[in-house]
Amino acid sequence: MGEIIEYAEEEEMVFADENVKKVCVLNWDMNVDGIFSVTEAAAVTSISSEFGGNTTIASFDELQSFTGLTSIGNGAFGNCSSLTSIVIPAGVSSIGTNPFKGCSALTSLQVVSGNNTYDSRNDCNAIIQKSNNKLISGCKTTVIPANVTSIGSEAFAYLSSLTSVKIPANVTSIDNRAFYGCENLSSVYSYIVEPFSINSSVFELYYDNTLYVNVFSSATLYVPQGSGTAYEKTNGWNNFKAIEEISNLDFADANVKALCVANWDTDKDGELSQAEVATVTSLGTVFAGNTTISSFDELQFFTGLTSISNNAFEGCSALSSVVLPDVLTSIGSNAFEGCSTLASIAIPSGVTSIGANAFFGCNNLLSVFVGVDTPVAITENIFENRANATLFVPVGSKAAYEAANYWKDFNEVEELIVFADANVKAICVQNWDTNGDRILSLAEAAAVTSLEGNFTKSDISSFNELRFFTGLTSIEYNAFNSCKYLESVILPDGITSIGSNAFDGCSLTSITIPQGVTEFGWGTFNSCPLTMVKVGSSTPISIRKYTFGTRANATLYVPAGSKAAYEAADYWKEFKEIVEYGEAGDANGDGVVDVNDVTAVVNYIQDNTQDGFDPVAADANDDGVIDVNDITTIVNIIQQQ
Repeated sequence: MGEIIEYAEEEEMVFADENVKKVCVLNWDMNVDGIFSVTEAAAVTSISSEFGGNTTIASFDELQSFTGLTSIGNGAFGNCSSLTSIVIPAGVSSIGTNPFKGCSALTSLQVVSGNNTYDSRNDCNAIIQKSNNKLISGCKTTVIPANVTSIGSEAFAYLSSLTSVKIPANVTSIDNRAFYGCENLSSVYSYIVEPFSINSSVFELYYDNTLYVNVFSSATLYVPQGSGTAYEKTNGWNNFKAIEEISNLDFADANVKALCVANWDTDKDGELSQAEVATVTSLGTVFAGNTTISSFDELQFFTGLTSISNNAFEGCSALSSVVLPDVLTSIGSNAFEGCSTLASIAIPSGVTSIGANAFFGCNNLLSVFVGVDTPVAITENIFENRANATLFVPVGSKAAYEAANYWKDFNEVEELIVFADANVKAICVQNWDTNGDRILSLAEAAAVTSLEGNFTKSDISSFNELRFFTGLTSIEYNAFNSCKYLESVILPDGITSIGSNAFDGCSLTSITIPQGVTEFGWGTFNSCPLTMVKVGSSTPISIRKYTFGTRANATLYVPAGSKAAYEAADYWKEFKEIVEYGEAGDANGDGVVDVNDVTAVVNYIQDNTQDGFDPVAADANDDGVIDVNDITTIVNIIQQQ
């Protein structure tokens, strides 16, 4: 908690941020001498709109020395998008609704100790009204204290940087629009055992003149064990994308559990829940030098960790297994040095930095899995045992690793599938990971001959990796039926049939039908909001009325020379438009794949689409996305001509 900064009575205020000083001089320089004194600061009694919308101010801790300030108005610092830190003075007794509306960079929000009306107890980075324990304003780093009983109107509204929030068990009311407009809020943890009704506006996203849109469609609600059914029946809570009960971690290693409980068991129940570990942002050296811990696969649930600290597990000679969290971006120096029993490690796709000697002395490290396509720069001693180890890399990146310093020194480099959707990966690993290494290799995917209903009604959103399931010849009946969040999928080239209702109820906006498909079932893509369908066959396949139920709104792309056939075929002819596509890579549609097509794709990526641009041909690698990877593919095509 900040202490009041003391100045000599007529001393000029010293600001860390010159932009804040400019606003103060502009509004409250009473003697117009171009400076702002302590006396002038003490004379300010209210702040209304003087700072509103100012995107340049970054720090205003000096506000604590505005000793005469008693009132901060509604949205007083609204949309100060660069503001990171502010301290509320002791005399403030009135704060309006959402004073920090849209301040998405704000990470430090404090009230000076001694304020009789408000506090920021436990360094929670929020403003809490003392009289009723109501949290009236928060920011993206707010940790709501356990003794808060209510959350005020618009307390977190329009906070686009808020991705997760934890609501304590003692909260008995949440006012309207408390989290309104939090467009990136994806996880809500409620520890309230018996849920009370809340207004639908609490988690509303916006109103578009015809309907209210809320974050329920994309956020998961986590609730106490045994209360899931109650939340499903309670207004305001029951429309989340998913409601999952919070469970305690089941640690395989009692020594690891003891250390975790000692350091991060915030509710002192002797257990560690997924919610508790999600708040951990640093491991420090809690585990360093411990020769008794042997397994820490539960580290994957520490979703607040973006870095493994320097020396975090150094000298843990008995550690044989650890699973790193997917959100990780860096691994510190000496992080696992001397973990001589560690046999394998998976480096998440977001890791961009690996410190010196990170895995030095890991003499039994025989398998290293990396999730990133482009090799991270490493030094010689990071993987000391690489000459004896196998390196597993994403499909299509083998050549890059075989050419990269020190990565190329691994005994062998093999390709694996990196899933964009964690839910898809979980289903695939559960059903088809035959060797138990928690990944799916190309060989394992290729061995799958049936999806067996494993994805029906699931919460998956993207499955472009389906194209690697080359053993599939059919997408069965109902295979992805009612996967209402599924927006992207790439079908394997080898399939010959797509069953009835296979994708009915999905959110697909585009689909490519492989050339070998000769049969569609009834209602295959019925109710999918398709706007683009690409077919590989020059001869129209027989389809039914509801195979493509929304075809009147979609463009059909067909091979060159086949437009007339599709315009004459039942139901195909009812597409909004039928367009012929050219050779892969011929992005500008001039019949030749050359450097001009590279330019056309670059222009498209930069939102400067040229006339004649062919989006189907521009997707040269046929992955459903037009990006820099297509430029690489086009260059390769040109070089092979």
